[in-house]
Amino acid sequence: MSSNSTPLRQIIIEAIAQSSQGYLSFADYLNLVLYHPQHGYYSSKSDQIGAGGDFFTSSSLGADFGELIAVQLQQMWEVLAYPHPFTVLEMGAGRGHLAQDILNYLHREYPQCFQAINYLINEASPQLRKQQQQLLNPKFPQVTWKNWQEIPDNSLIGCCFSNELIDAFPVHQLILSQGELKEIYVTFNDHQFRETYQQLSHPDLAKYFNLCNLDFPSANYPDGYRTEVN
Repeated sequence: MSSNSTPLRQIIIEAIAQSSQGYLSFADYLNLVLYHPQHGYYSSKSDQIGAGGDFFTSSSLGADFGELIAVQLQQMWEVLAYPHPFTVLEMGAGRGHLAQDILNYLHREYPQCFQAINYLINEASPQLRKQQQQLLNPKFPQVTWKNWQEIPDNSLIGCCFSNELIDAFPVHQLILSQGELKEIYVTFNDHQFRETYQQLSHPDLAKYFNLCNLDFPSANYPDGYRTEVN
């Protein structure tokens, strides 16, 4: 366990105690574990990649991945009739290497597209944001960092993308219990975190399976079957 386990544990216990029901959804629990500003995994971890650190991604191994994305961005810019600005929004930018590879290639191979780029980064981790700024700011002044409230949701012309982000989203956990769909929550008693099964926190969780054309819940699934909703 890391040095941040004890304070984070206490923060989660207090959040459970302050909730009206006495428990947190698994999504809320996971959100604290991953993204608490001081002690969450993505806020407190070191920048080490590989053994003893975080997972390798394609952008950690070379510039090829970023250069291929840069070609796609140039093509999108053409299809959209050369907008200026052409906004690129990267969500969860790691240490900034992918953005660096994209912008370096556009600058070298597609200078007109590069001049039109307005590169936005949405980053939840203060530590990673600082590393990104140290890497990108000296060479690429068109890169800015925005939270969700600062990003317009109806006037962005360009491309939104992410690399290895969706697998780091908090998820709701559901279980089929005695033929009924229940949600799994996290509570704390007898000095331990424990699961409890309660009614769904939101009706859209059940609608998700219809959206995916899944016959769930049904007799095709055994009692105790678990699944996730992102």
